Amino acid sequence: MASIIIFTGFSILIVFIDVKIMRIPLWATWLGSFLILVVGTWYYSLLSGLCLALMMSFTRFISNKGLGGGDIHYSFFCGCFTGLFLGILGMWVAATLAIAFFLIRRFLGHKSPKIPFAPFMFLGSIVVYLLNIYKPIVP
Repeated sequence: MASIIIFTGFSILIVFIDVKIMRIPLWATWLGSFLILVVGTWYYSLLSGLCLALMMSFTRFISNKGLGGGDIHYSFFCGCFTGLFLGILGMWVAATLAIAFFLIRRFLGHKSPKIPFAPFMFLGSIVVYLLNIYKPIVP
């Protein structure tokens, strides 16, 4: 219960800042990650966060820096919160929502290809976490 409060509180701050100035405050991702590691199973959370951050780093590498460095740090935070499998699923949900948002913006005439990704990562992580509580995917 404490981890969802920590994750939601820090994520709301991160999302608002990312939407406003397209930057993610690293101090918030690291402090939130540290607090989740303290209240949870630290070794599993740490491993999950590292794996998710590595996957997002690879995505940044192959997409010619389509993701910012803050998104990678925030993915570590998301992985610490959700765990590895739900984190991967959450990033898939986030990417799907971001693509839909991008296409709608493009259809409405917006030319800028840049969109903040943190709101979608937050939504993807929270959705899979809550769905896992309602109908467990991962025990």
